Amino acid sequence: MKKAMGYRVVSSLLAIVVSSSAMQGLLEKPLFVVRDGQVNSYQYWTIFFGTYPVSLMRKFPGEEEQPVETKININFLSNMYIEGNGYSSKGKIKAKVHLAVDDGTQQRRIMPDSIDYIWSNGRNVSLLDGTTGGLFLDIEGTMVQPKAMTLRHYTIMKEYGQTILKESEPEKKISISACSFSKKGINKALNAQE
Repeated sequence: MKKAMGYRVVSSLLAIVVSSSAMQGLLEKPLFVVRDGQVNSYQYWTIFFGTYPVSLMRKFPGEEEQPVETKININFLSNMYIEGNGYSSKGKIKAKVHLAVDDGTQQRRIMPDSIDYIWSNGRNVSLLDGTTGGLFLDIEGTMVQPKAMTLRHYTIMKEYGQTILKESEPEKKISISACSFSKKGINKALNAQE
């Protein structure tokens, strides 16, 4: 009993670096996905939304603020953080990325925890308040739609006396067509895709 409780405490508090480009940790957050037509669930995960060319304003030491052309990789992490990283001729670039919904009348930013489900390979979103529309990524003012959703998931392991997260299927690109943070939401996503 103590061991199981200790395991739960360790797993819920565990934050580990999984992105080679950023020092953001993953926290346990259940995610239900449609993968190959079947519903699966994962506790530690990232969703890659794609790479997008953007022009961002940046100030470098000894220089004025200037536009920098780059390509930004966007990942949604299980700690509910949207990470945007890229490189330019000036070095590493981090971009602030937000989720947004276009309900046909306006585009507005949304928080990840306001999402009921995402479907259509990341192109549509339904919110807990009933709003439905296109899902967009706001990369510091540049709005783009996700190209796809590619999942990576992780398992807790003991290695060299330390508890770590290890990618479960590193050799696979796992395409998912829908995702939700609840079983009820993923069932709605399945119905929306039909």
